[in-house]
Amino acid sequence: EDINLHAKSRKRRLQSEKYSDSSSLAKRHFHPHRSIESSGSHSKEKAFEAIAEKLETENERLKAEITRLQQRLGPDSKVEKARDDGFTSDETMFSVWLSQHILPALTCAVQLKTFEAISRAKGGALSATEIQKSCKMNQRGSIALLSVLESLELLYGTHRPAENHGQQSQHEVWLPGDIHYALTALSDRFLVESSPFHWLGPLLSTMTNTCHSRLLAALTCDEKLSYDGDDTSVTGGLHESCPSAAVAWETGSMSQHQASAITKMMHRLGTASARALAKKVTASKLLGFIQDKFSPKGPVQLLDIGGGSGVYSTQLLQAAPNVYEATIADLPVVCSACKKGNYCPPQVRFFAFDMFKDPWPEGHQVHLLSNVLHDWGPEKSEHILRNSHRTLESGGCLVIHEMLISTTDGRNRGGGKSEGACAKRSMPGLAERRSFPINPASAFSPSLTASCFGLHMLLYTRFGRQFYLEELTSILRKVGFKEHNISTHCIPKSCFKVVIARLD
Repeated sequence: EDINLHAKSRKRRLQSEKYSDSSSLAKRHFHPHRSIESSGSHSKEKAFEAIAEKLETENERLKAEITRLQQRLGPDSKVEKARDDGFTSDETMFSVWLSQHILPALTCAVQLKTFEAISRAKGGALSATEIQKSCKMNQRGSIALLSVLESLELLYGTHRPAENHGQQSQHEVWLPGDIHYALTALSDRFLVESSPFHWLGPLLSTMTNTCHSRLLAALTCDEKLSYDGDDTSVTGGLHESCPSAAVAWETGSMSQHQASAITKMMHRLGTASARALAKKVTASKLLGFIQDKFSPKGPVQLLDIGGGSGVYSTQLLQAAPNVYEATIADLPVVCSACKKGNYCPPQVRFFAFDMFKDPWPEGHQVHLLSNVLHDWGPEKSEHILRNSHRTLESGGCLVIHEMLISTTDGRNRGGGKSEGACAKRSMPGLAERRSFPINPASAFSPSLTASCFGLHMLLYTRFGRQFYLEELTSILRKVGFKEHNISTHCIPKSCFKVVIARLD
């Protein structure tokens, strides 16, 4: 950029000098009392030629410098593109942060004999519910653990609804417990005790790690036990200096200090992904139908539910000026923390309420739920989605921005339209073979990141876990959204997906 600015400035200066000299020559040429053959004309022409030659030389030098810089950045890359991608994509940071859960997940699965149970099963496969009972895990823990093992390509999962669910054809709920798991060639070779190549010894040697014991306790504890935010042995706390912040946040009883600390942390985690979301929505015109319908009447009214610092709605406002008017709806103490922190532009409004206890505001054409549902689990999330469907203005839409888990037997099974990398792909049935050879992942996949985030929710919240895409769309259908009005969209270089549910 500095090189380009310098070149442009220098070119303008030289062109200005050339224009000044040209004007002087023109005056001499057309002046009635002066000769065309002025004594200085020949020398001026030579000066012009020298300037042109100098500009051409400078231009070639700049081209060579830009080419050298592009080669340093990689093939087919551009300086501006590389800089923009580096600022907008937080995929690597999420992956590194959540990778802390990978080794404990594997060692806990080995200690609980998850792979052994599947290897002994008739037909070489067990449902998630059967694995949960065999390994003596709680339901939320088993869902989180099995999704990580599947994303690591140590298990192969396919969804097979139980027969007793078949009668609920109109609002059939997609349940993670109906996923059936088989060993892959990798786990069959290295994680089963009867294999001469097993790695159980090296893996179990890390069991003294505190992360292993903490996760093991969270996987096997009774979910019905009362939760004590001061007990960090199992669930820990959202904030090291205040272990009870998790309970205070979930019950809506946070102090101003807790609200400020949590709002600041969530704002930092969301800054880059908020930009990516806004870029996706505007570039792909995901809400074009909303603008076409409501913009002639004035700005589109957007309600940012559980919006915290307003980082997501603020980026949408900046990406599409004069299109939206945003209202952040959150707990009173969070709204106060947001105002004091000056996170939002002055035109953003606030609506203080408890989304589980208080009436929801009406008159909004767009509801935004960004990084909200994974904190609350299926039952409470259904309550949130039902209230959204009830209060959303006719013709409006709900926008859900979440890390979602994908099963290995399909990217979008369970309803809704999809695009790009979210499209459904077919896989062999479980009956075809005992274990499945799956190519190792070339990178830390978005589904693995989301699965590890599920373990994070298990450790740090009472209800939270990551949703399967199919599970979320089934809940949307259950609360009243029509299947043909639900669409799923991937965000480039991001761990997040966007699910849009339109209201007729």
